[in-house]
Amino acid sequence: MGSNQTAGHDPDEITMEEFYRLLHISKRRAAWILQAGLVPCEDRGSRTWRYRIPRQEALAFQKKFQAHPERYSPPPGS
Repeated sequence: MGSNQTAGHDPDEITMEEFYRLLHISKRRAAWILQAGLVPCEDRGSRTWRYRIPRQEALAFQKKFQAHPERYSPPPGS
């Protein structure tokens, strides 16, 4: 198994950790993006491995984010 794979890890999905590393953003900003529904994902509600993001959705969002990162910032104080 690769270093980012666990038993049962779907290769068509990524975790929040992989998502924030893909975008080069903080965990907090990634969580805000996912919680705001800006990227479709499955919220499993657990403390670990909470979000599952379809890889294609993450890659599509990456293009939008790279073009206009200022559009995807949490409001001050959130």
